[in-house]
Order: sequence, then C-alpha cells, then structure tokens
Amino acid sequence: MASRRDLLRSLAALSALSALPTLSRSSHASTTSDQRLVVVVLRGGLDGLALLPPHGDPAYSDARQRMALPLPGEQGGILDLDGFFGLHPAMADLLPLYAAGEMLGVHAVGLPDTQRSHFDAQDMLESGAGAPHALKTGWLNRALSVAAPHSTSPAIVIGQSVPLVLRGPAPVTSILAAGSAPSADPFLEMVSGLYTEDRVLSQALEQGLMTQSMLEEQLPGRRGRGAKKQARSTGQLLAHPEGPRVAVMTVGGVDTHASQRATLSTRLRKLTENILALREGLGSAWSETAVVLITEFGRTVSSNGTGGTDHGTASAALLLGGAIAGRRVISDWPGLTRLHEGRDLRVTTDLRSVLAGVLRDHLGLAGSGIFPDAPAALPGLIRAV
Repeated sequence: MASRRDLLRSLAALSALSALPTLSRSSHASTTSDQRLVVVVLRGGLDGLALLPPHGDPAYSDARQRMALPLPGEQGGILDLDGFFGLHPAMADLLPLYAAGEMLGVHAVGLPDTQRSHFDAQDMLESGAGAPHALKTGWLNRALSVAAPHSTSPAIVIGQSVPLVLRGPAPVTSILAAGSAPSADPFLEMVSGLYTEDRVLSQALEQGLMTQSMLEEQLPGRRGRGAKKQARSTGQLLAHPEGPRVAVMTVGGVDTHASQRATLSTRLRKLTENILALREGLGSAWSETAVVLITEFGRTVSSNGTGGTDHGTASAALLLGGAIAGRRVISDWPGLTRLHEGRDLRVTTDLRSVLAGVLRDHLGLAGSGIFPDAPAALPGLIRAV
C-alpha cells in the first residue's frame, strides 16, 4: 500500500505545491467515490481527422488530399480500429488499450459556432457555455462544487496558472511541474484577480496570456520538457489514498498550420508516451480512472498551401482508462462530401454532452448548472461496475 512518504515523494517530483486562496472560497469539495478523472486540454485545435482518420469513408483520400494518411495495410498506414475509423500511426502504442476496451473515440464533436477563433473556442471549451465569455467559471469547477465534501483533497492542475476549466468556488491546487520555470510574474496573478469583475480587462488579459502561452509552446527545447516524468508523477499522486482525484493538464503545439504530417506525428507520439506514463503512475488505480482528451475545434478537411491545415469546426475526443466502456468509436458521421461552409467536418455531437456523460456516469455529478444550455449527457461512455 502506498505510504504518506510516497505521496510526498510524488509531490517533490512535481516540485512546488501552492494552494490558490482566491479559488478556495468554499469547503473542500470532491467526488463521492474513489474514481479518478484526468482532463487533458489540447490547445490549438487538434485535427480529429488525423487523430481518428475515417478511412472507411469513400471520400476520405480525395477530400483530405495531401493530408490523407496511407490506408491500413500500407507502409506507415492508418491503424484500423473498427473497419471505418482508425488511429494515427504515431499512436500505435495505444492499441493494446483499445483492444482491452480501455479506449473510446467520439468523432465529429464540437462546440456551437465560434468562427474558428482560438480565444472564443477555448473559452467555451473550458467554461462549458454556449457562447464565448458567457460564464466566468469552468465546467469542471462547477461540477466539483456540487460534490459532497467527503475529502480534503482538491483538484489539481499541473502548471503555473489555473485554466478557466478549474476556476470557481471549489478549491484547486496548482502544482509547478519539475523542470518548469518558476511563476514568471506574481504580479500578473494579482492583476488577474483585480480584473475578475471587469469583463473587458479580464478578457484582454486572458487573451494576452493565452497568446504568450501559445508562443512559448513554439520555443525550441521548451515543449515536452520533463512531460513524461510529470505525467507519471501525476498518476502517482492520483493513485495515493490521500491524494487528489481530479487533475487537469494542458498541452499545446497542435495548431498545425504548416508541415502538419511531420509535426503532428511528433506531437501525437509524445502524447502517447505521456498517457502511458500516467497509466504507469496510476498503477492499479488505472481501473478506476477516466482520461479525457479534448480540443477547442478541428482543422480544415483539405490542406493549405504550406502542408498544413487551418482552423476548422468538428474534431474528435479520446477517452481512455479502465473506467471507459471502450473498443469502439462513437459518431453520428456526417460524411466528407457535405462539409460545413464547404471546408470543415460538420459537428454532429456537442462536446459538452460527452463531458456531461463522463461526469454523470463516472463521478456521479450532474445538474443543470454544470452545462446550463447543453444537450443531454451522452450515455454509455463509462463501463458498468
């Protein structure tokens, strides 16, 4: 059994731990069970047609043109999952999870129209609102706020600041990952608190910080530094009897406007390594864990002039973990011949219904206040106990 020393060892591996008092205005809230949830926010707009390529669609190769991956069976080809959808070849090491029923894809998911703006779409992705900047709190924090207070372990975020998805009255702990730079400017955190009630200033500050974050993701030698170790340590924290049960991680670098084939292969390979490291850290607690990978929007179906894709509409979500009712890809598939505005995969499933389904069936958390104007929760995502 893990000891308190193990917990402290994991905390040391992740480095400095600091509670955020401005986010701790209520009693500590947690889930009523021992289930774990990890939300991975992929910033930049991941190409869902590359993550889970629909090779069984007759229009796939013609529609994707230069972005089309080799078909299953060809060298470096798509890894077939169900005869219609496949997995990007860079994620081959996840195939055993799929075979074990611990991986599930949901395709053609998205949010209400955001005009393909990173700032608007990321705000909606994390707030859970049906319009940009309509809510100041995050959907995950609101969910935790209604949980029974049976534990003093708050949700954790790995990074220097708390993303919108975890902002709100429920307590949150921010952990600075080992190898990361220290919080660059405490003044910005103070200003952020002062701007909370001013919509114009708070949005301007948030957009500036978001732009800075996206630029930092492109700096050589910075991306992915210690990410594998960080993911393993996060798993160890979640697995500990006295540790947290909910964690959020953010990953950048998927805004592939140029050289997508090579760039995205590298990103997805590293993402796969980090998922497996998280699984290793969780150990036996993996059986009680759901990992949800989400992004703000997809990419254009066809390529642009620089070997990349531009901001699109629908994308795909990936759910992993022993708690997932996997070995399938769920989709009300819209096809690749009737595109949104003649360029994007159409949204047929509201991403918020996927998130609501995970919260309800995995953590036992539901309520109209979590996603105020979203469709009903998508059933059947979580394995029956």
